[in-house]
Amino acid sequence: MERNDMATGNLIGTGAAITVECGFAPRRVDVYNLTTLSTTTWIYGMTTNWDEGFHAIDSGAGAVDFSALTANGISAYAGSPANSTITGTIAISASTAAVTGTSTEFLSQLRVNDVVLVGGLEYKVIAIASDTACTLDRPIGTTAVSGAAVVRVTGRQAGFTIGTTSTLNADNNVMAYTAWR
Repeated sequence: MERNDMATGNLIGTGAAITVECGFAPRRVDVYNLTTLSTTTWIYGMTTNWDEGFHAIDSGAGAVDFSALTANGISAYAGSPANSTITGTIAISASTAAVTGTSTEFLSQLRVNDVVLVGGLEYKVIAIASDTACTLDRPIGTTAVSGAAVVRVTGRQAGFTIGTTSTLNADNNVMAYTAWR
């Protein structure tokens, strides 16, 4: 197996879905929740009843429970090309860096340090407060922006998404993953 045929890493659970970019479309992913002592495995092409993985957790007294995950488990992430227009529109008051979105999905479509194009100028995202509020690295000019589209200049590599199943991805849980090409 070549070095780029496998990706490993650690992360802290958030309780919200987490996308991991590994640079390839994995055929198998194992996520180990080191806090709950559970393991979830996802294999490309799993049947419908197990389409988001199978889950093993230590239920105490030396017993291990196995279950199928049909939602909020692990799923493939195809990535996203650079220069993608994000959902919704934005408004920015003159001489400010605070962005207010309408029908936007900042939490899932942007990340801190993403470069975005607003009104023909590039800005860096420095904070994301919600799906409809984020902050740019510097104020826009003296003219307000209203009803504008935003282009995310930064692209996304293929990988996988860890869902919100509580024993898989709970707030502040320590997780490790291995993904194979």
